[in-house]
Amino acid sequence: MAPQSFIINFYSTDNECDHKGRTFNDILRFNNQALEHEHDYIQVLFPLPERSPINPTAPVITPEVRAAFLDHSGLRERLVLALERMLQFYGFGLNPSYSKLEIANFTATSDIGPRAREDALIGRSPNFERRAPITWLKSMDHNHLRLTRIIRCLRVLGLDVLAWALYQALMGHDRIENVSDRTRRVLWLEPSEGDDGKGVKWLREELMEDVKQEVWMKEEYVQAQPSSEEGSDEEESEDSEKVKDEVKVKREGD
Repeated sequence: MAPQSFIINFYSTDNECDHKGRTFNDILRFNNQALEHEHDYIQVLFPLPERSPINPTAPVITPEVRAAFLDHSGLRERLVLALERMLQFYGFGLNPSYSKLEIANFTATSDIGPRAREDALIGRSPNFERRAPITWLKSMDHNHLRLTRIIRCLRVLGLDVLAWALYQALMGHDRIENVSDRTRRVLWLEPSEGDDGKGVKWLREELMEDVKQEVWMKEEYVQAQPSSEEGSDEEESEDSEKVKDEVKVKREGD
C-alpha cells in the first residue's frame, strides 16, 4: 500500500510536520507578525495542484488528496480552521451562526447552501479597520497572491461555497479603489478552474461536473448586485474579455 499523502496526514493529525518541523496547529498559533513575515507556510496550509516556485518543497494537491477532502468532513473542517486564522489576519471573520462543521458541509448543492450564501458566511471583524489596510487593502502587496491561493485551494478541496464567500467579501469592499486595477484583477481571480492551468488536466476533467453549478452561483451573485444605469452589454462584454486576458497569471501564491 502506498504511503498516505502528506497533506492528508498534515490535516488529519498534529503529528505530521512540514519541512521546518511545524505541525498544523503550530502554524495556526502564529501571531500576526509571523503570518506576515514567514513566507513558506501558506503553500503548506493552502496547497494547490501546481508546484510552488517560492516553496518547491511544499506539497501539491493530487487526485487522492482532492477525493479525501471531498469524502471526509473532518478534513474540510480543519481547512475551515486554517481559513479562520487567516481571516483574522486580514480583518474578516466567519459567521458565528454556524459551527465549523456546518460550514465544512456547505456545498453548492447542499440544502443549506442557499441560506448560507444569503447569511454571508464571511464578514468584517471588529479589527477590520486596523488589519485590512496593513495587509491587503493597499495598491500592491504579496497578500493579494496569498488570498488568490486561499480562494482557489478552498474551491479545489470542496469548499466552493466558502470560496465564493471570501471572493464576494473582497469584491464588495467599498474602498476597493485603494487596490490598483491591475492588482485587483489578480486578487479577484474567481474560484474556478480555467483552461490556462498547467499540469492539472485531471482536475479540470473532474470539475467538469461542477461547471453548471458554478455558473449558477456566479449568476446568483451578479443578480444580487445593484444594477447600473450606465454602460451597455457591449461594454460589459469588452470588460469581461479584458479580465480574461489579465487573469492568465501564475496562481502559485506567495
